[in-house]
Amino acid sequence: MSANQGNENGGQDNSTQGASTKQLHKEYRERIISTYRPLHRELYQMTPGRFFVPSFLNAISENTEEGFRNIISEPSPGVLTFDMLQPQFCKMLVDEAENFENWVRETRTRILRPNTMNAYGSVLDDFGMERMLDKLMKDYILPMSTNFHVDDSEVTLKVCLGELFTGGEMFFRGVRCDKHLDSERLKVDAFTEVTEI
Repeated sequence: MSANQGNENGGQDNSTQGASTKQLHKEYRERIISTYRPLHRELYQMTPGRFFVPSFLNAISENTEEGFRNIISEPSPGVLTFDMLQPQFCKMLVDEAENFENWVRETRTRILRPNTMNAYGSVLDDFGMERMLDKLMKDYILPMSTNFHVDDSEVTLKVCLGELFTGGEMFFRGVRCDKHLDSERLKVDAFTEVTEI
C-alpha cells in the first residue's frame, strides 16, 4: 500500500500542492516580466517625492498621531481619507495599466485577474511592481495603520484611479469584535468616488 493511496489531492499533500502552485505563479510572473515592456519604468522603483503629495510625506516623516490627524478626515467612523498620491503619479499608473492591457490584447497573453468576480483589472505585482508596492506598504501605509488601527482585522487601502466617472460606491461593513458586539450599530455608509486626473 502506497503512502499516498487514498489521498484526495491526487497523491500530493497540501504542502506539496501549495509549493507547486507557488512555483507556477512565480513562473507565470517571470514570463510576463521578461516579455512586457513598461511604459513608465520610473513607477517600478519607489521615488517618494514623485509619488506622494508633500503633506503625506511630512506626516510620514513626523510619524506621530498628531501629524497623521492633520492630514486625515473621517467621513464615517473608522473610515479615514487623506490625500496621498501625486496626480502625475496617478496618471502614469493608469497609463501603465492601460499599456499592460494593450500588451495583453496584442500578444494574446492570458493573465490572472484580481479575483474570480472581476473580468477586468490587473494585478500590478504580476508585471513587475511587487517590490515597489511592498515598499509602499511597509514604509508608508504601515506607519499610518499602526497609529490608527485598533483591532485585529486587515487594513484596506482603496485608491481610486481613472478618468472622471461616477458609480464607484464603496460600502463599509465589518464583523464586530467581542468588545463592541453589544454596542449600538452604526449606519453603513456608501462613498461614491469621483476622481479627475
